[in-house]
Order: sequence, then structure tokens, then C-alpha cells
Amino acid sequence: SWRVLFRLLPVQVSLLTGALIDGLSGNPVRVWGWLVPVTTPAEAVTASCIALAILALATGLTAFCSARTSGALQKRVTADLRRRVLE
Repeated sequence: SWRVLFRLLPVQVSLLTGALIDGLSGNPVRVWGWLVPVTTPAEAVTASCIALAILALATGLTAFCSARTSGALQKRVTADLRRRVLE
């Protein structure tokens, strides 16, 4: 569901921040088990900024989709309840 993704995506910020710190300190950068080919601290900052921007967009998209789904479900339940009351 969209709500689950909306709750899980912000947790990834700490993972990406750790990857940024690893890249700045010269350690190998691993994100979700994948080795990221970063050779300079500038590349680590660029890669982390791109990943954080994508994460922010994905969080916004899931929030929007979650709200739309919730609103549609609420309208359907309200319409069904009105129909039952009027019968």
C-alpha cells in the first residue's frame, strides 16, 4: 500500500547519510548491499544528493497517492453508508 511506502521511505535517509559519510571519509560506499563506484568525495556528495532528491520525490509521490487512495475509499464508504440509510 502507498501508506507503507510513505512510512518506509524516510527511514532510508539515515542509510544514505551513512553512505555520504563513508564516501567523504574515503571508505567504500555500499547502499542496500550494492557497492557504489565513488572515487572522490565530490562524487560521493553528488551521488548522495541525487539519491536524496529521488527519495524526497518518491516520498512526496507516495504521500499524494496515499491521500488520493484514502479519499477515494472514504467517499466510497460514505456513499455506501448513505445508500444503506436511505433504503
